[in-house]
Amino acid sequence: MGNSKETICGELLYEFMVHEKGFKISGRWNNHEQKKLLNDFAVMRQLIQLIELEIDVSFGEIKEIVLYLKNADVYVGNVLQRKDSDMMKFCGKANVKTDSKMLELIEKGERIIQESQKTKGLKRLISEKKRKEQMWLILMGLHNLPRIYLDREGEIDDLKKWLISQEEAFAYSSSYLTALKESQIKKNL
Repeated sequence: MGNSKETICGELLYEFMVHEKGFKISGRWNNHEQKKLLNDFAVMRQLIQLIELEIDVSFGEIKEIVLYLKNADVYVGNVLQRKDSDMMKFCGKANVKTDSKMLELIEKGERIIQESQKTKGLKRLISEKKRKEQMWLILMGLHNLPRIYLDREGEIDDLKKWLISQEEAFAYSSSYLTALKESQIKKNL
């Protein structure tokens, strides 16, 4: 199962989430940072869609994604050394519930960025800090969900201690989503 498409894409997604964990809450949230995060969300979405795809996929089909991750200083192991003709086998390991939750969080993140970009002037400055905090909560909520795809036999996951069950991943994510809901309630008051 280690060379399965689901494991390899899950590993890349997890490493990307580890990278995103470095999101800074402090400071201004400029348009460049927002656009980069929108691009990052698009790549996350592509990886999730590849996990869900019920066919074998060649490494050549994910090469652009892997290069994007590598350029963003995300650890990609030796995935780039694989030949384009090598196949990642579909093994039916996709977890629809977890993948749906990740896509839902990505959509929430995209909406926060879009709201921020629509807001102008002083109102934007006032709401910016709250939106950055909400984005951090979303990224933290996303962080552990791809860990369910790690299986100790993949291309880059050699960390046995990072294996968790779906229930553990959801429990961890829920703690941040509860804080996000509370933050949104305060925003509406």
